[in-house]
Amino acid sequence: MMYPIKFILPFLILCLAAAAPAQESAHVPGQLLVRLSNEGKPADLLAQLSAALPQIKPQWKNRVSESLNVWLLEVAPGAAQENAALEWLNRRRDVLAVQYNHILEYRGAAGNGPNDPLYYFQWHHKNSGASGGTPGADFDSEPAWNIATGGLTPLGDTIVVAVIDGGMEQTHEDLIENMWFNHHEIPNDGLDNDGNGYVDDFRGWNIFAANDNLAGIGTSHGTPVSALVGAKGNNSTGVAGINWDVKIMFVAGNSQESVILAAYDYVLLARKRYNATNGQQGAFVVAVNCSWGITGGQPSNAPLWCAAFDSLGAAGILSVAATANASLDVDVVGDLPTACPSDYMIAVTSLTRYDEKADNAAWGATTIDLGAYGKDIFTARAGNTYGSFSGTSYAAPQVSGAVGLFYSAPCNNLAAMSRANPAAAALWVKAQILGAATPNSSLQNRTVSGGRLNLYNLMQGYEDQCADCFPPFALAVGAVSANSIAVHWSVVDSVQSVNLRWRKKGDPIWTLAPGATSPYTLTGLQTCAEYEVSLRANCGGNGLSIWTEPVVFGTDGCCSAPAGINVVSIGNTMAQLAWNGPGAALSYRVRLQLPSGDWLEFQAGNNNIALLELTPCTVYTVEVVSLCASDTTSQTSSFQFSTSGCGACTDLVYCNAGATSAKDEWISKVEIGNWSHSSGGNVGYKNFTGIAGNVLELLPNVNLPITLTPAFSGFPYKEYFRVYVDYNADGDFNDPGELAFDPGYSSEMPISGEIIPPAGIASGLTRMRIMMKYRGLQGAPPTPCETFEFGQVADYCVHLGPMVQAFQRKKQDRELLVYPLPARHWVSVQLPSGLGSGAELTVLDATGRQVWTRILTVSESPLTLDVSGLQQGLYILRLQDQTDTFQQKIIIARP
Repeated sequence: MMYPIKFILPFLILCLAAAAPAQESAHVPGQLLVRLSNEGKPADLLAQLSAALPQIKPQWKNRVSESLNVWLLEVAPGAAQENAALEWLNRRRDVLAVQYNHILEYRGAAGNGPNDPLYYFQWHHKNSGASGGTPGADFDSEPAWNIATGGLTPLGDTIVVAVIDGGMEQTHEDLIENMWFNHHEIPNDGLDNDGNGYVDDFRGWNIFAANDNLAGIGTSHGTPVSALVGAKGNNSTGVAGINWDVKIMFVAGNSQESVILAAYDYVLLARKRYNATNGQQGAFVVAVNCSWGITGGQPSNAPLWCAAFDSLGAAGILSVAATANASLDVDVVGDLPTACPSDYMIAVTSLTRYDEKADNAAWGATTIDLGAYGKDIFTARAGNTYGSFSGTSYAAPQVSGAVGLFYSAPCNNLAAMSRANPAAAALWVKAQILGAATPNSSLQNRTVSGGRLNLYNLMQGYEDQCADCFPPFALAVGAVSANSIAVHWSVVDSVQSVNLRWRKKGDPIWTLAPGATSPYTLTGLQTCAEYEVSLRANCGGNGLSIWTEPVVFGTDGCCSAPAGINVVSIGNTMAQLAWNGPGAALSYRVRLQLPSGDWLEFQAGNNNIALLELTPCTVYTVEVVSLCASDTTSQTSSFQFSTSGCGACTDLVYCNAGATSAKDEWISKVEIGNWSHSSGGNVGYKNFTGIAGNVLELLPNVNLPITLTPAFSGFPYKEYFRVYVDYNADGDFNDPGELAFDPGYSSEMPISGEIIPPAGIASGLTRMRIMMKYRGLQGAPPTPCETFEFGQVADYCVHLGPMVQAFQRKKQDRELLVYPLPARHWVSVQLPSGLGSGAELTVLDATGRQVWTRILTVSESPLTLDVSGLQQGLYILRLQDQTDTFQQKIIIARP
């Protein structure tokens, strides 16, 4: 997972207990996790921080993750010191992320079940209903064990499942034979014999103590979790794990995010060394179990934690996580880590012996993948004993164990796949586990799979599709043009060559490309067409594989509609327009709608056109169609613009302002009263003054609520917002009161307040400037004519109206009513009672220009006005008799 050079994290995760809001998540006092950029220098950063904030007494404690370049910073405990450090670090460009070092919670609660070492108490393997459960509510473990019981892959890799927990009893009689040992390390000699960065990590690693004493901070939780993965089976002792034979790599380390990241680092480095040395060093870790988390935690508050799952997955490790022990919807409330958006994580909830979701187990239709039995589960426990346990903590290791068991299935395909492309192998395993899940009514529409783990379905399904010659996998598209598509794939070592076939979608005949090598480019294709691609492996003596399921890819060159029509230059009687056209376009047809409703048609050879002899201050509609080869035409793109001659907004020359880059952050939405507009990113300055039909009306001394919303391509940054309005319409924003809105602080969240136009403002159209500036190191808000590095500036035309009292005198029986709003082709007008003779009814456009007027008679009320000849937008209906003046809006909107 890639991160931008700069981003700022929200301060803390809101923790929820039993689905109810609670105080913010606990964290280690005075400790912050800091991720540095590749160019960041810890010593320099610390020196500058100490100089800037000597009162916080900062010091680096240690580097908790080499892979992610995460460091643990200690400052003087207390909210003031911690917040000051966060605020300062957030502004640094050499700091990719900073957050509190949160304290985690266990995901299980130890029970006091029977202490008999009998497999038959393990109903989750085989449920006869004798213990009060539903017969068949089990993993179908026994028929699965007839296929494999764990241990080695068919290619001889020793399968390792990592367990990260507080501690465990590694000498337990039912665990000792299945514990992983680092045989490249000589124990207790004080040396890093294998050069992996850890001294004497013979039995695993204890993050707390920096040694291999796996007792950690307590063995009551990690011992049963480990036993569910791989208590030694068929040894006449105690119980059986999902795997009878597997190596459990135990890392003592949870309770805080810094410790978790360091634990992930140990596991990840072991698998990366294994991959890099073809199994000569490290460990073949296929899964890591995570039976802890933060209830209600938000992934946006823990990006380092969530990012670790993708890093592990890239090396071939699936992360299996227990969701919250609370009756809540993770999709709505959140949870860490099970709400993290990583394809390489399997999130697990808990089931009972009655095949029902446990009452206190969380769910989530898009975040929780499947269920596993986790209530009243009998297994090994600390003290060389056995007992029953309940919680999602004990459901997750069943799935972690299933990953290990799957790799031991008697088929070379997965083991070979994991050597060729570890990440693709991990994703394939996850897909098989979810696909083999048994449907469960209590999990339907509450989990991704809608089912629960079934070991036999998993193993048998793999056995059924096993073949001596494994087909190519991970087929994906590369470069695409109008007449070519490049594709690439992975193969296992036994494949001698690959046959590729392709055809236009819907065609009956395939084109064969024998002996294709990855990447392979399909040429001579039709433009704007979809093609199916399939692969087949040739394994020599083992024959040919099956053809893979076709994957559909498309070429470029479609005759698509023009996009991004914009005004290049504008005048009273001309407009230069440009647009982005498709590569297939030979020319364009442009239609211009006149104020009369008539259309003029033009031909444009390029993606721009100059429209001449226009009427000043008039709204025009333009339609553009792409004309491609063989008389092919695209759909129509429409655009509206207004010529100048309307007033200060477009006729005066305002100073330049903008941002160098709006790629990372931009103005998402501006809301003022009932008016709103969305900007969009990529461009640091956007000129919306030519947009018709969406003009904000500002009246003196009339308060309007305002909300400014930022948007980010990745993680949020602190932004300064300011709004300027040229109230006296003199072409600048320098006069008193023209800083119309200034929150006075920066934020990565939407900012709200009020705009209050002062008395004495001009009348007609003027300019409004919305500014959003990345706070940066200096922390200065934007000035109206400033060009800055990151953020966005957007200009709009707004209409300055007269005082409300001057036009609308409302009396109980004297009101001017207009309906419907908005209107399309006509409006009804209810005239005030007691209207004097000779009253004048006038329609004004948004600039104050009169477009229609008539003298009324009293008998005309109510009357109907035909507005079909008016362009869409805002108009003012004004009624004046001898004593009063009335005013109402007319809003015209058309599809």
